[in-house]
Amino acid sequence: MTALRGTVAPGFAPVRDAFLENFDVRGELGAAVCVVVDGQVVADLCAGEARPGVPWDADTLAVVFSTTKGPTALTLQALADRGELDVGRRIAELWPGFGAEGKDAITIRHVLTHTSGAIDFPGYQVAVHDEDWWLDLDRIAADLERSEPAWEPGTAHGYHGVTFGLILGEVVRRATGSTLGTVFRDLIAGPLGAEIWIGL
Repeated sequence: MTALRGTVAPGFAPVRDAFLENFDVRGELGAAVCVVVDGQVVADLCAGEARPGVPWDADTLAVVFSTTKGPTALTLQALADRGELDVGRRIAELWPGFGAEGKDAITIRHVLTHTSGAIDFPGYQVAVHDEDWWLDLDRIAADLERSEPAWEPGTAHGYHGVTFGLILGEVVRRATGSTLGTVFRDLIAGPLGAEIWIGL
């Protein structure tokens, strides 16, 4: 049985049981969960290891993937609110190379709403598994420039799982001169005291 740390309010034992099932049945190695109902914490649990020999605790940092789309969109909206970015603007106006291969009409809004059609790029299955690729913003931008939209921008909807943050991150970099992570920290996470980073 997995050693559990944390608290569960009366009536919320099923949350604890479901959390433990992830370890005992599904092979989870380390995780945490915090459930808030009507402003009250009803479950705050952690179990397993952050890495071999180090217990997962309430302060363990976790890598997230698609949930970063929310903070990314919030950063773009904050820039728009400040008058520093127009989400209706064509991306190619900020980033001319992006307009290649039929992407000239794609707006920032198209990417934010998953309607741009720019859902991947040539060789992305290989590139995203290369640790060095993630740190080379110019290489990422060049790979995105080579992509062709899967449909005419604005005519269909499809999850931009691979490209959402990469395209919008480059838009932020071109518009502000700073990385998405820096702008997110300065405008959102820092003022809120939120312990979340894009590019830690």
